[in-house]
Amino acid sequence: MNIKYEVYLLPLALLLISNTPVSVYASTSSLCPAENGYFYTNDKSTRNPRKGGFVSDSAFVGDGVFIAPTAAVCGSASVLKSARIYGKAVVSDEAEVTDKARVYGNARVFGTAYIGGEAKVSDHAQVSGDAIVEGIAWIRGYTKLSVGHYTEGTKKSIKPQSLVDAERGANEKQQKVKLAAEKKQRSSDSLRGIGRMLEQGSYNTKNSRRGNTHDISWSLESISGCSTIRMRRTEVVSGSDNRTNRKTGSLQTKDNFSNNSNFNVVNDN
Repeated sequence: MNIKYEVYLLPLALLLISNTPVSVYASTSSLCPAENGYFYTNDKSTRNPRKGGFVSDSAFVGDGVFIAPTAAVCGSASVLKSARIYGKAVVSDEAEVTDKARVYGNARVFGTAYIGGEAKVSDHAQVSGDAIVEGIAWIRGYTKLSVGHYTEGTKKSIKPQSLVDAERGANEKQQKVKLAAEKKQRSSDSLRGIGRMLEQGSYNTKNSRRGNTHDISWSLESISGCSTIRMRRTEVVSGSDNRTNRKTGSLQTKDNFSNNSNFNVVNDN
């Protein structure tokens, strides 16, 4: 009797397991904040199943759909039949996408919206509220729908001017930062090049009339940031009376130097 019980129980257990979404990749996603879920498996009925996108534990996803690895189904949303969600699209709340509908790009479908038939929602479009999109309708661009029933045609809105202005401002700021970094790097490279040329050296002059000899030498002390070179300078003056006068000091470039920078001399004595 026990053997018969086990024989009948095994097929039942296998049936239950095959119809239960297995959270092998149990995880969370930034596309569905504060929600636990799993990564859907695309093409489960084929010999080459593929890892799909994130699906919340509270959402319902059919076996014949496609969820791209970069897309997500959140909340209590449903994706059924042969629907496809790809790109960075997100279906959330209690929205439903079914039949052969497609949601892709950066599109968002939420609220209690319904997308069916062969309808498409793409780009940055948002369909929410009680809106119904089905048939062969295509909602694209920056269109936002929260009411209405659409079965054909294309509805497209251009990027809002406020968003254009914000992006332009961000790009200009990024360009300024980039140019400032490049200028600083060029200044640093040029300064270090000057420093290498002036690492050390010397020369001497003689005043025949006065009988004085000048011996001047210098060496590199430091390079600071991208605007300052400090060098050590020594000047020895030997007179005809055999008296020697020695001067030492530091030479420092001015800020905002160029290849023809002048040096400020700061004498130690």
